[in-house]
Amino acid sequence: TIVLFVYAGSGELDLRKFGRAVDKMFDGAVMASVAKNSFRGESGSKLTVERTKASPKEPRRVVLVGLGDEADWKAAGSLAGESLKGTDVANIGVVCIDGIEMQPLMEGLLQ
Repeated sequence: TIVLFVYAGSGELDLRKFGRAVDKMFDGAVMASVAKNSFRGESGSKLTVERTKASPKEPRRVVLVGLGDEADWKAAGSLAGESLKGTDVANIGVVCIDGIEMQPLMEGLLQ
């Protein structure tokens, strides 16, 4: 599972470089799901995209966590953690973006 934190966008959501690479890995399913669900990255929002066909070493799921205009990293970490509960995830990747505050993010994630 990849957890991708995104800031709110006024127009089309900007996944930035890594997010665009993840979307490509998921054959465009991430941006298609963003459009279908009108996901805009508002604070407290999340969107999960899963794919059924992936090699054992590739991620099967990406969770987008909205940060709004100004990130509350502890709340974002908590929302990401809730998204992972009850799954059989052995590995997660947390995408670090500009301005990330790791301590509150990890506190929220480990709640």
